[in-house]
Amino acid sequence: MDPLKVFEKRPVDEQDYDISFTEWMNRFSPADTMSTIDVAVDSGITAVVDPPSSGVVKVKLIGGTAGYKYLVKAKLTTTYGRVKEVCIAVVVK
Repeated sequence: MDPLKVFEKRPVDEQDYDISFTEWMNRFSPADTMSTIDVAVDSGITAVVDPPSSGVVKVKLIGGTAGYKYLVKAKLTTTYGRVKEVCIAVVVK
């Protein structure tokens, strides 16, 4: 899966990355809300996921090895069963 955006960080950085589903969610009934969010990251980097808020999932990435690119995949399922997956990449410099 090709990432939508590519970010950079240093190995010591503990940075938050927002993954927005807002535009996609706005196409549906307001009654169809976020039900579950699954976040997967490549091994070698740690992700801490905050509960989603207003269509945005906040993922804090910790660690990583300089010279590597890590993929972060967030899969949202709505209360009506719609599914959307978004992928970002983080290059550790």
